[in-house]
Amino acid sequence: MALLRYHAVNYLIEEYGRIYDPGTLTRMKNSIASIPATAALCVEQSLDQFLTTKANSRAQAEIQGYVPWVLAAKEAEMQEALGKEQPRGQHWLHIPPSKTLAMLVGRLFFATALAEEFEVGKELFQKLCVPFFLTYARTETSVLQAEDSLRNRFGDCKQFAITILGEADGEVCMEATYHGVTLATASGRTPHLAARRCCPMALAKLKTFDYLVLCKCYLGVGKIGPQKRIR
Repeated sequence: MALLRYHAVNYLIEEYGRIYDPGTLTRMKNSIASIPATAALCVEQSLDQFLTTKANSRAQAEIQGYVPWVLAAKEAEMQEALGKEQPRGQHWLHIPPSKTLAMLVGRLFFATALAEEFEVGKELFQKLCVPFFLTYARTETSVLQAEDSLRNRFGDCKQFAITILGEADGEVCMEATYHGVTLATASGRTPHLAARRCCPMALAKLKTFDYLVLCKCYLGVGKIGPQKRIR
């Protein structure tokens, strides 16, 4: 995965380094070179069909559970984008990724390093990863800023979470919580769409809280509302 990150950083700095701030560039990098992104890329390019050896039963179950879920999310978000005339988003977010498939992409780039074919690795990145990034992620980084802000503030806190509450009437409900306090809930056709609505609401609510307390999970300062005070 390190080589993939290397190619991603070089590409983003060259193409967008003078346009976007470091935070946006980091979100862009994560949309290319992270386990959730590479697992979805593997499915997008049907790379899982080229596995030459059978995975163990646990890995097979992981893949069989992941592929239909991420394909259904892709279809749902495609329909949503067409209906609202907006770009498609990162449909794989908030779906537990298949680490087996993500590792497959990483090993492709590792193989180019073993063969000492750096230019081949660069070309592989351009043909495999860049179209995927341009299709699903490039225009969405600003939308994800609220979620990024929440994770930067509470990411190391063991009691901060953005989780799936359940599914009803074809929509997934997501909830953002911090030490037992519900910051926001929202629904969408996929976990990603629900989280995309939930996180700005959670961040807005957080800004209305009127006093600070110390979160002992990671010795950082967080805001909390009058409903519950952390001791």
